[in-house]
Amino acid sequence: MKALVISYYFPPVNHIAAQRADAFQRYFPKYGINPVIATRHWSSEDKSWEDYFAGNRSGPDIEKTDRGPVLRLPFRGSDGYARAKRLGRTAHQAYILTRTALGDPQPEIEIFRDFFPHLKNYLERNPVDAIVSTFQPASVLRLGHELSKEAGIPYVADFRDVWNPAAFGASESANNERQAFLNKFQERYFAKWLSNAALVSAVNQPIIDRIATFCPSAVENSVVVTNGFEADLFESVEAVGKEKFTFSVIGTLYAGHDLSIMLDGLNRFLENKSEKEILLNFVGAAAIEETTKILRERLPQRFLNLSGRILHNEAIRELKSSHVLFYVGWKGYKGMTPGKIFDYLGARRNILIAPSDHDTIERIVKETKAGRTADSVEDFVSILEGWYREWKEKGAIPYIGDEEAINFYTRENQTAILAREILGVIERKQ
Repeated sequence: MKALVISYYFPPVNHIAAQRADAFQRYFPKYGINPVIATRHWSSEDKSWEDYFAGNRSGPDIEKTDRGPVLRLPFRGSDGYARAKRLGRTAHQAYILTRTALGDPQPEIEIFRDFFPHLKNYLERNPVDAIVSTFQPASVLRLGHELSKEAGIPYVADFRDVWNPAAFGASESANNERQAFLNKFQERYFAKWLSNAALVSAVNQPIIDRIATFCPSAVENSVVVTNGFEADLFESVEAVGKEKFTFSVIGTLYAGHDLSIMLDGLNRFLENKSEKEILLNFVGAAAIEETTKILRERLPQRFLNLSGRILHNEAIRELKSSHVLFYVGWKGYKGMTPGKIFDYLGARRNILIAPSDHDTIERIVKETKAGRTADSVEDFVSILEGWYREWKEKGAIPYIGDEEAINFYTRENQTAILAREILGVIERKQ
């Protein structure tokens, strides 16, 4: 059995979204599904938002790999999006709203016009048994919808992320009015593009529940397939012993996050402590200028290490070389389950979440016994002080993570769940 997997992000690009389709390519064959990956041309040097949105006009190419063919397709990029962004915030927002209303819900990465003719032609000559469209961008859903209609092939809509945080706000205060208005148009088109999906997979149940509100028929056949971590990769990377008690955030921090507990808590924790013993390690945070400014202004420079994005192997080494891995929960939202939390699990280091999302992230951390949550500065400081004392006394912090629960979240085990569901879809079609 063959499956066409459409994923905008795919190696060698340095983006966590690429790891999901990479896992599909690696593990689908174990279950009798031979994947054909459709993506764009990428370079291992692509690691910034400018790189992710930039066009690449290289012609279509079929890359033959040990795991199966990879269709590398052209992507022209969006000159209109780039021009609007240069004109300032108002022009940028107006452009996104206009394009979304006209049926292009993610105009910065509109791949339909470039991918569709090539994939239509490919499927006419190379039939497959299923199509898997991995979101984001939004236009992968349109691709799956249209290709499925054209070729009569069952299509799986796979959501590795939410489309708009405003759709998942648990309270009115969490909803940005502009984003909520934008979401009305997004979901109108999603309802159309999901109407013929044979299966919807998503990284958490809240995403499936949200889809049920605007396209209930799409989720009659649905399954949760979380992101995960590559077990063999974490086993192969060695930690580097650090002499300092290392508090790390590996990945992007956004200004929209509630950073108050972390910032106030760290300042209180660092009182009367020496930079010779403690390191605040923010890897990837420098990719966002606004966040970098906040961290430099609010935290003591002598404790601080700030860097941009690094390669995944290097990120794993940083994770495993840390004592505490920190994550900012999406307070007031449901369904926010970024891939970062699974890499934290794979590192087997104590995780601290503040504030808690009181949703999927808290549930995962609690069921795996991999860390703690804090909803106040006092709790944050108390937890960190306790771990710091243990490190001072014993040179390490005890880790009591539940191995069976953690290993449920390997990429291999999560891909197995999706593979079995896809086989069921194909069998019912036959």
